[in-house]
Amino acid sequence: MKKPNDYLLIFASFFAVLMADMVSKEIVDSCMTLNQSVSVAGDVIRMTYLKNSGIAFGMFRDISGMLIWLSLAVMAVLLFSFRGLFYQKTIVKVAYGMILGGASGNILDRIRFQSVRDFIDVGVNSSLRWPVFNIADSFIFIGIFIIVLFYREKRKEKVS
Repeated sequence: MKKPNDYLLIFASFFAVLMADMVSKEIVDSCMTLNQSVSVAGDVIRMTYLKNSGIAFGMFRDISGMLIWLSLAVMAVLLFSFRGLFYQKTIVKVAYGMILGGASGNILDRIRFQSVRDFIDVGVNSSLRWPVFNIADSFIFIGIFIIVLFYREKRKEKVS
């Protein structure tokens, strides 16, 4: 049964992620110049301001218009899947809100800048670095990870 709190929970996680993403990008945009890198924790964590016109890891650059439509299609599928979401555990609802909030943050960047503003730079040295990402990317990953873990555990329960 749908409860008003279900909507509130999804919206709250969506809004929190979207705001954290947009505020962090605006702060980086106002305090750093493009391609500037600043050490946060030695060489392990840096803030490196980049604009990514592609998708994950910079793949498929310079097709931003198509990526906007692709992102909107993915969000439509997620919204369509909401029908069964209200029967899920709280953590799954929060995870969906995280994914939608992160996706919305990146879509807004693509619409405004034809690219996504990235700034979190993690690695060991100059040759062993993860591709630069942002808060939206982090929450999309965390949300997907939570959902995969939840359904994996659920499958184990059915088998046992």
